[in-house]
This record gives sequence, C-alpha cells and structure tokens, in this order.
Amino acid sequence: MCAKRGRLAKVKVFSFNQTRNGVLYPEKRVEVNYLEEADRLITVTVYAFYGRWTP
Repeated sequence: MCAKRGRLAKVKVFSFNQTRNGVLYPEKRVEVNYLEEADRLITVTVYAFYGRWTP
C-alpha cells in the first residue's frame, strides 16, 4: 500500500469467514492511512476489502 502526502499507512488481514452482500469472504483486509504529530495520531482514511490475501 502506498501512503501519500506525508501520511503513514498500516495494513492488517483478518480471518473473516462471513457473508457480505450474499458472498462468503474468507478474509478482511483493513488499511489505515494516518498522520503522526508530536503528541497524537490522526486517522485520515480507513479502507476495508474482502477476499483472500494469505496463501
């Protein structure tokens, strides 16, 4: 994942094994873009994707 404009990013893949919109998804991938200031973290954007990412 690529963070832009001085932002940082983290990605985590979770086991999901649930149905979403009538489709069974084995995993959920959450991507967070954030800014780090001297005394706090500011969440800019959070994305959630469903599918399979681990072999």
